Amino acid sequence: MSIEPAVVDANILVYAVNSDSPHHGASRRLLECGLDPSADLYVTSQILCEFYSLP
Repeated sequence: MSIEPAVVDANILVYAVNSDSPHHGASRRLLECGLDPSADLYVTSQILCEFYSLP
């Protein structure tokens, strides 16, 4: 999967940890692609705050 440089939204993080989500698989694959050093995926502190504030 080729990934353009992008900021990962909090929803992607939520879907990636929620195995009941219909978007779980796609979100996990996207984040796993971000492990490649050539991929430019970014997460801001604001996005992490949004993610951590969810119940």
